[in-house]
Amino acid sequence: MRTRRWMVKAIAGSGVSAAAEQEWRLVSDVRLVILDVAVTDERGHPVTGLERDAFRVFDDGRPRPISAFAAEDSPVTVALVVDSSGSMRKNRRDLLTAAASLLEAGNPEDETSLVTFNDSVRIAPSGAAILQTLAVTALQGRTALYDAIRTGLDRVQAGARERKALVVLSDGGDNASVTSRDEIIRRAQLSQAAIHTVGIQDADQSERDPGFLRRISYLTGGESVQDVKPEQLPDVCRQLARSIRSRYMLAFRAADTAAAQKREIRLEVTLPSGKAKVRTRPSYLATPVSQTEVAK
Repeated sequence: MRTRRWMVKAIAGSGVSAAAEQEWRLVSDVRLVILDVAVTDERGHPVTGLERDAFRVFDDGRPRPISAFAAEDSPVTVALVVDSSGSMRKNRRDLLTAAASLLEAGNPEDETSLVTFNDSVRIAPSGAAILQTLAVTALQGRTALYDAIRTGLDRVQAGARERKALVVLSDGGDNASVTSRDEIIRRAQLSQAAIHTVGIQDADQSERDPGFLRRISYLTGGESVQDVKPEQLPDVCRQLARSIRSRYMLAFRAADTAAAQKREIRLEVTLPSGKAKVRTRPSYLATPVSQTEVAK
């Protein structure tokens, strides 16, 4: 949840259409819960072109009016978090091709950065430097996955785009982080970013943890594809980039509460024909108005 003034500042000049930008402005100064939403049909294909009235939001079981809605392919602040530990050495070519696939299939106005990790975490700026950095990164050492995800979340939160995303390429194992697993789960629940995870198959890696990757994706409404063979990474990442671009962004007013509380979100979507599968975050933290910091 965040305050409306931040959104007006971020959306201006971000590539969203004039009509959509005006719609977000009409709800200025209202505390909003922002949802990044994926809608697929019965075959798992993204459904695009839906209007606002196709969506219904329930906050702890109670229907809430949708305060703002956007269906455009709006730019995203995205951090690509790539495992560069020794276990990835044999997968260098596939990792490079997968990263290139994500960048090529993204929105040209995306704000993208690279976070690599082994014993420590490193950040590369956006642009061509991402692939160049990944190409020369030494794949060695242990795996500080939790530290890298924390860095990636901080990175996208500071970005200029209203939509936030993290794409994690790893086997899910960690043996070198200062940050705990529970801390990352807590940060994921509080973050505005959708965390998309691609779990790399590795029979020799005893510490792999696909369950952790699935959980942080679920908590944030992101996609999770596990047990991916290295040679399948480029195709999986290409499909993931298309899925990110086909998502909807909508918002509803946060509940007024006397104390901070976790509230469940349910989102229903009606298609012209067939059934829809909806993916978004399952809950949010509601706070009293007096505790909400309004950006100046």
